[in-house]
Amino acid sequence: MFEIPNTGMNTGTGNIDPSKQVTRVIRRKAGSISPEEAARKRAKEKQDYLWAKLILLANQNMEMTGTEYELYLLGKVAVGDDLYKNNDDLKKEIGEAEFEKYGLGNYLEHRPFNIAREAIVKYFPKRQQSYDLTFVDEHGKRTVKKIDLRILPEKTWWRDVYNKVAENLLGFRPYKNPAISPDLDPKTKAVLLNRLHFYNDTRTTLDRFHGVDMLVYYKDALGELKTAEIDATSWLEGKQDPKESRKNYIIVSGAVPEKDKDPELYEAWVDNIAKQIIERLNSPS
Repeated sequence: MFEIPNTGMNTGTGNIDPSKQVTRVIRRKAGSISPEEAARKRAKEKQDYLWAKLILLANQNMEMTGTEYELYLLGKVAVGDDLYKNNDDLKKEIGEAEFEKYGLGNYLEHRPFNIAREAIVKYFPKRQQSYDLTFVDEHGKRTVKKIDLRILPEKTWWRDVYNKVAENLLGFRPYKNPAISPDLDPKTKAVLLNRLHFYNDTRTTLDRFHGVDMLVYYKDALGELKTAEIDATSWLEGKQDPKESRKNYIIVSGAVPEKDKDPELYEAWVDNIAKQIIERLNSPS
């Protein structure tokens, strides 16, 4: 039981009659909680339930090889497929001697992490800057559009993650529905290309020698470069929380929830990955 003091009775004129002060006593059953507290409790229980399901998915054995899982999670179009092919700019920079010694495909294997990372940004393949990707609208109509894979990843779940990260860091969602509506006005596209990139860098040196399967590139308002590194692994042996990281990488494993079958769990998966990316991109260099 608790008491709420009342300053008096309203006389109908907006004045308080001090001679009629009363104390109202409100009784509740022992153990009961307010509606607000009950709502917070339900939200917490729901959050815990979704997180438990995410952990189960992260620890699910996909029965795939590492390469098969990368194709499933990140898509078939990787920077490594084109980075070392007919790349005259890279050949010119490293010089004929280095090129003859290593070749384009192996040159960066002998470089430190930072140089391998910079090469992906600097020499991003032109073919992937204007890539033909098929979109299917609500009515089943298929349309092929040229898109830049740095700002519209091949896999729909990474497009949703990109949207969340852009909303937080840049202050707007670039795509209303990135699964079927990839069109951007030139000004928006220029902002994204200058400040926020997602790279599927499988089959590059950054993948083979440093374990980074996706690189997230961000240039903040002061022009400072920040990156987040993602490691895709088909199965986490034993029980592991997907928030835990190795080498400060973001670990992504197991199955991605199906958006049509369980939209709440899918949204929780997207939110979890986006939150981790944002935290790393917002952290001091």
